[in-house]
Amino acid sequence: MAASIKNATAFRGILQKLKLPSIPIPARLKGGRLERAAKYMQTVAFDYKEAVKDVFVTAVEKPVKSGIYLLLSGSAIYAIFNNPDEDSHAMRVTEYSTELATVSRSVMNPKSADCLSQRQSAVHYGLLRRLNLALFSILWIDNYDKTCTSYLASCPSLKVPWREVPPRIVDFGFLNRWFLLERQMKDYDVNPDEWKQLDEKLS
Repeated sequence: MAASIKNATAFRGILQKLKLPSIPIPARLKGGRLERAAKYMQTVAFDYKEAVKDVFVTAVEKPVKSGIYLLLSGSAIYAIFNNPDEDSHAMRVTEYSTELATVSRSVMNPKSADCLSQRQSAVHYGLLRRLNLALFSILWIDNYDKTCTSYLASCPSLKVPWREVPPRIVDFGFLNRWFLLERQMKDYDVNPDEWKQLDEKLS
């Protein structure tokens, strides 16, 4: 603990010695816009210097807390850059359609088939809407295509209100995955009614 405090004090002293270079202004330009712009830039640079100093000093004084903040910040940045979009969803629907086409109808899971049919129709008619929440995304189904110019589609008063969006949600996307689609397609080649149908035929 004492060593951390000593290191933080020494580090703070080093940062205090850092001085920002002054911007020389010719006498004929003093009092004008150039001088005001130079002072503004110096103020901004000073604020950034103080912020950086506080970050480094806190990291030395409280390494565990700083590590947690760094981990959370890194995780948030990673999630933002891997937030799935409509294109990734359409690609997954296409991949699942190809896989489902290789399965016999007798062993095909009807729930998976219905889910995939709904998603294909929504993609084809341009009804899917993505709510981008930075870290993750939500897909929901609208009434009309974005490019539709009819009165019913373009009138603001007739658009789907936000309170009616939750029942229209079809998927939740996070880290380049669409979880509800994956869950519906997990056992796409297992028909739970297959044995019931066989028993009915034999009876």
